Amino acid sequence: MPKSKPQTIILSRRAIESVLDLGKALTAVEDAFRQYARGRAHMPPKVYLDVSKYNGDFRAMPAYLEDAQSCTLKWVNVHPGNPAVGLPMVMAV
Repeated sequence: MPKSKPQTIILSRRAIESVLDLGKALTAVEDAFRQYARGRAHMPPKVYLDVSKYNGDFRAMPAYLEDAQSCTLKWVNVHPGNPAVGLPMVMAV
């Protein structure tokens, strides 16, 4: 397979605002903080996956909200050398 540069999709503010209900998002964030204050949010320490061969690492940040019965995961990669090849140093979903 030929090596090709991965494509990173950058969403504009307009694109995000077209699908995001700000009121619902703020309510969800407030609820998450309330659950955290009551000890009903669980966020274990970050898990780091070192990728020395590529001068970087991946970080997994899981969380669970008891009242909302929902789990989430923030997945981050950090590669300090990326800007030299036209890529962001940090990307996350």
